[in-house]
Amino acid sequence: MPMSPPASKANWYKLTTNDPAYPDGPFYLLKPVGQKFYARSKELTVESVLKKEATVKPESRTKQ
Repeated sequence: MPMSPPASKANWYKLTTNDPAYPDGPFYLLKPVGQKFYARSKELTVESVLKKEATVKPESRTKQ
């Protein structure tokens, strides 16, 4: 039985220069702000996920 491709996940991060959780650094920090999962599919490629994510409005990427 052939294995189906794994599901894909798109993660979104925000570059920040200050975070109370890290008072001594690092100076720059990438904080996770959201993620979206894509179902398994034979047509699922990196290019198809990037194309879909490029059309998403920034405010809809943040965690609820």
